[in-house]
Amino acid sequence: MKKVWSLIALCGVLCSCMSEKMLDSPLVSALQTENSINNTTPTSAQSVEMKLQMNTLAAELTNILSTMPKFGQKEVDSEISVLKGAVVNYMYAWEAKNKAGEARYQDQILKSYTKIQKLRKKLDPEQDQRLNVYLVKIKTNLNGMIQK
Repeated sequence: MKKVWSLIALCGVLCSCMSEKMLDSPLVSALQTENSINNTTPTSAQSVEMKLQMNTLAAELTNILSTMPKFGQKEVDSEISVLKGAVVNYMYAWEAKNKAGEARYQDQILKSYTKIQKLRKKLDPEQDQRLNVYLVKIKTNLNGMIQK
């Protein structure tokens, strides 16, 4: 009887783990919805590749923002939160093809990024280098999105 219950529990765990939904970046659903609303398929492999690259950049950016640590300096952590908010808002404006919103949030990102660069001097060298890695990744992905 004990073996039967163990087998049932094992099957239940395996089934529940297999049925979990993967988390997507905020832009994945937008790209899928855009195609389903228009009921059109991309006319060239190039447009599909561009959408895939943009989706990849957005997913990487979302992952970077979610894994960014706290640095223990109140001013730095506060400004990082401002930067995160501006980046997320930029991604939503980009998704909605809102050019005015994109420009506004690009300005906010630039101001916040500049302020963080000045505040980095207050961090110890190890934390400064760690912060720099995240800032470079954010900047690289945003530049990729802006240029496309």
